[in-house]
Formats: sequence, structure tokens, C-alpha cells
Amino acid sequence: MTDLKFSSIREALHFRMTVSEDHYFDVEYFDVLLDLCLKDFKSTMDFVSNEITDEELYYFNEIVQFILEKDPNMDFLTRYKDRVNLVKNEEERAELLEDIKDYYGYFPPEIQQSLKKC
Repeated sequence: MTDLKFSSIREALHFRMTVSEDHYFDVEYFDVLLDLCLKDFKSTMDFVSNEITDEELYYFNEIVQFILEKDPNMDFLTRYKDRVNLVKNEEERAELLEDIKDYYGYFPPEIQQSLKKC
């Protein structure tokens, strides 16, 4: 088993973007990234709102559902959706927005309705 350690979300995303999947275990990678994201959730939200690039966002989307499974946080999803709406590539933006529709399922019905209006 590979010992994956990253000092930042950006570092983990760049690892995912550049290293062939043959060189690491998917489950281990996502566990490490999830722990990194949840360790300082405020910093994760700030990263998504202010720092993440469009390319990083595409790979970050792979972990969003796992974050919401652990912490169904409306502020996080709203920030994530706001950032997705800024993606320059229309096809990628549409794909990411389609995924967001599935993420509403992690919230109680009354919150789902308010999220859909955002």
C-alpha cells in the first residue's frame, strides 16, 4: 500500500491530475483527501470559494459527495455551486451543475427545496 500524505488540498488534487491511477489506490487517495478537506472545513470552503482553478475544481468534484455524506453543509454546497457557475468551459460547467443536482439528496427535504432555489 502506498503511503499518501499531502500538505494541502491543492497538492492532493495535483497528484490526482498528474499521476496515473495505476500508481495509487483510489480508496486510499479519496480517504486521505476527505480527511484533508474535513480537517479544517473552513479552509476547505475558502479554498473552493477563492483559490481553486477550473481544472482543480473538475477533480475536486470527485470528493464533494463524500464531503456531503460526512457533513451535509448547505453553506459548503452553496459556495461550491457559486464557484462552479464561474467555470469558463460551458460543457464542464454544465456537467458539474448536473452533479450538484444529485448532491441535494444529502439534505433533508425542506433544505433541498431551498437549495434548488439558490
